Amino acid sequence: MLGDCSDIVSENSQRLQNILTEDAGSPSLRQVFQSLWNLEQLDLSYNKITMLDNYFFLPNKKLTHLYLNNNNIAHLAKQALVNMNLLKHLDLSYNSIKTLPSQLFQSMDQIEYLNISHNVIVSVINDSFSYMPHLKYLDVSSNVFTQLSDTTFSNNKKIEFLRIENTNIQNMKTELLEPLTNLVDLSVSYNPQLSDIDSEIFYHKPKLRNINLGHNALTRLPHSVTGLNLSLLDISENLWTCDCHMAWFAEWWSQNKAKIIPDKHVLFCKKTIYPDLINSAMIPTLRALNCTPAEITYFTATTYYLPQQNITLDCVVSGEPTPTITWLTPQGWTFHWIPEYSVSPLFKHHPVIHDVNMNPVHQSHLFLLHNGSLLISQFNREDRGNYSCFISNTFSNRTRLIPVKMDPVIIYYVKMESIAFGTLCAFIFLMMTLFIQLIIHCCK
Repeated sequence: MLGDCSDIVSENSQRLQNILTEDAGSPSLRQVFQSLWNLEQLDLSYNKITMLDNYFFLPNKKLTHLYLNNNNIAHLAKQALVNMNLLKHLDLSYNSIKTLPSQLFQSMDQIEYLNISHNVIVSVINDSFSYMPHLKYLDVSSNVFTQLSDTTFSNNKKIEFLRIENTNIQNMKTELLEPLTNLVDLSVSYNPQLSDIDSEIFYHKPKLRNINLGHNALTRLPHSVTGLNLSLLDISENLWTCDCHMAWFAEWWSQNKAKIIPDKHVLFCKKTIYPDLINSAMIPTLRALNCTPAEITYFTATTYYLPQQNITLDCVVSGEPTPTITWLTPQGWTFHWIPEYSVSPLFKHHPVIHDVNMNPVHQSHLFLLHNGSLLISQFNREDRGNYSCFISNTFSNRTRLIPVKMDPVIIYYVKMESIAFGTLCAFIFLMMTLFIQLIIHCCK
């Protein structure tokens, strides 16, 4: 266990065992490792270590494997793990760690395995894993954090095995797993508050083979699983909603070759708009649903409008589930209308009104009405142009352009007024110039 220190271990094995049960901050324990320059593997697991001070392993530059699991570590100093550039395997599981100090892992650019499960970590800061570009295995299970930011894994593109189990996480966005294109095995299970996973979260995961989503509070399965070549999918013990948003699952189930847990005979609807279908068999229920594609049944025809007129642009839709409506305006603004009770993944993370950069827009003359129509208050020349109505539901999408034009007679009069005003201004300027020249001439 202590590399080149076999003589020390053999001659003082009893003393070494006693030292390893002391607090890691004690001088006696530090002295054991100070001279072990060539130490490569160190196992301090199953002791009573309560803290790690700054520079504790500073002399041990050649460490590749460090086991600190099953201790009582509650405090990690910011520089406790500094200068560990060769470390590949670190196990901090089964401790009492509440926070991961910023830059704690800064020197670990070669690490491939990290286990911080079974602690009491309340939050994971954005840069916690950013210094680990070669990380392949990560386990953050059995902690108490409620969310992981979109950039948590932004620099961990080589992760193959990821465990997020038994936490208080509530949702997972597409951006969280977006960098993980090498992911092979994903376990997100036993998270009792996890009710929502973005539908697109599994896109661009060509190597993903095993997914465990069991024992969460999920109501819908991400549709992006249909693009995976899975070997195993565990979706047991969730709160599956049997509606048109999940209708695709019945057909995919029958065609997919992956092993799916549980068997369809013990997979039931837990939520539905039809009370008598609660606890019914999920697959037959989904197959019996009457789901229809999104269609535009009526839209505002091309019309000429007067200045200061209030205009309502209609885009009436049909389909089951009810389609979302998105308006794109000539000003570059986007308006989202999402029907009541909808759980469509499209645009749910967008502001209701935003620009092309997703920044919220605050303006006072364009309004989204309760039925999805768009109101243009006090129409002016800047409001002219093509308005796009984009609708979408689980099965299809449609787009319709609605031109909004100003009355050409009004435009003609405006042009004439502009020309007349310009001519008048030019005449006044000319007369003022002549008058000034006359005064100058008289003064001479």
